[in-house]
Amino acid sequence: MKRFSLLAFAAVLASLSISTDAHSAEVKIGIIGSFSGPYAEWGVQFKRAVDLYVEKHGGKLGGHTVEVLYRDSGGPNPARAKQLAQELITREGVQFLGGMDFTPNAVAVADVVTQAKIPFVIFNANTADTTRKSPYFLRVGCTIWQLAYGITRYAIDQGKKKAVVFAVDYAPGHDAIAAYDANYGKLGGKIVDVVKVPLDTTDFSSYFQRLQDANADVLFTFVPNGPISVALFKGYFERGLAQRGLQYFGLGETEEAPLAALGQTGELAIGVYSSLFYGPHSPESTANKEFVNALEAKYGKGAIPNIGTVEAWDGIHLIAHMTEATDGKLDGEKALAAAKGYSWESPRGSIRSNGT
Repeated sequence: MKRFSLLAFAAVLASLSISTDAHSAEVKIGIIGSFSGPYAEWGVQFKRAVDLYVEKHGGKLGGHTVEVLYRDSGGPNPARAKQLAQELITREGVQFLGGMDFTPNAVAVADVVTQAKIPFVIFNANTADTTRKSPYFLRVGCTIWQLAYGITRYAIDQGKKKAVVFAVDYAPGHDAIAAYDANYGKLGGKIVDVVKVPLDTTDFSSYFQRLQDANADVLFTFVPNGPISVALFKGYFERGLAQRGLQYFGLGETEEAPLAALGQTGELAIGVYSSLFYGPHSPESTANKEFVNALEAKYGKGAIPNIGTVEAWDGIHLIAHMTEATDGKLDGEKALAAAKGYSWESPRGSIRSNGT
């Protein structure tokens, strides 16, 4: 596939003279995520939530028939993500973009959406400064700093004062390390070692040895859910690190789906702590129960929602609101204005968009 430079992309935009009226009857939405490869679970959850939402609303958003176009980044691949965003804008004429599981992919499309003036609702990609990369970025997930603050405080409350950090060696992992260091230190704890792991690591033996040798009582972690999170959790128990006094305080690796992949959902989770904003049984609200039941009714009993599912649900809901506000037309400024201050009831609780 041909790759566009930013200048060439601008020329294509100008030559197409995209008409806002041409898409008033049908709204096109492009969703970019990992639909194949080792992190395909993100794409599976994104698609389940978006398809369910559109179906529950009769195939319409904001009164307009909607077509959702899914595009596969295949995992952390910034160049591919940028290419897909360009093609969705220039070839497909989408009015909105959404998705993104990995921060580098989201950052790669910032200039593209800014130039096209098309809102991009980021589902995940939780490095703190991601939304500052484009005024057309909105995020419905969270930041790593939010999650890290809660878990470090809880560790201190449990009398844990000496920690080792295990994190992937890319932007979100660096964010997690900084957040742990700042919050834990401020509360009186000390980080004695930081173990950075490449995202494509398959042999963790040397890294686990460092965890074992750290002589710490807390293990803080950040890895994306997928093969690496399963390997980390499995290795933690196989090495007997819990029995050595190293207690696990993570940021989502203990979700139901990753644990189910180990085949021991119950016992392995005992004594492990995780800071996260959603689970299929938390909150115990009517909205969440209806959400979980609707997913199971459509996709079967094994369709366990995770943060990706609820992020996509909230993301498409926000896009629906912006579609209604713009009457299905391509109007980035009006869409962003409508998003700012908008609030709704999500399966994870009350949500309010601050427009970023």
